[in-house]
Amino acid sequence: MTALIPIYTGLYNTALLFSAFMAVWSFWLWFRREELNSNFWGALVINAILLIVQLVLGGLLYLNGIAAERWVHYLYDIMMAITIPAIFGYTRGRSTYQEGLVYAVALFFVWGLVLRAVITGGGLLPPA
Repeated sequence: MTALIPIYTGLYNTALLFSAFMAVWSFWLWFRREELNSNFWGALVINAILLIVQLVLGGLLYLNGIAAERWVHYLYDIMMAITIPAIFGYTRGRSTYQEGLVYAVALFFVWGLVLRAVITGGGLLPPA
C-alpha cells in the first residue's frame, strides 16, 4: 500500500495546478461574458473526478494504517471532493456567464483547500 503514496502526493500537485487553472478559466469566461461551454464542463468534470479519486486514495491509505499528521487533513479532502458537485447543484447546471463567477470563486476555494490539505498532511505517517 505504500506504493500509493507517490501517486497520492502527485495527485495533490495535479489538483493544485488544475484547480487554479480552472478558477482562472472560469473567471476569464465571466469577465468576457461568455457562456460556459462544453470544453469548460468537460474540464470541470475531470477536476471533480480528480478530487474524488484523491479522497478515495486517502481513505485507502488511512484504512491501511498510513495516516496524515493532522486529522483536519481529511476534512479538507472531503470538502474538496464535494465543493464542485455542490456548486453544480446550487447553480442547477446553468451555463450562463454569471455562473462563471460562481465557479471561479468556488474553484479558488478548492485551490485553497488543496493547498491547506498539502500543508496539514505533513507527510504521511506509516503505522508505528
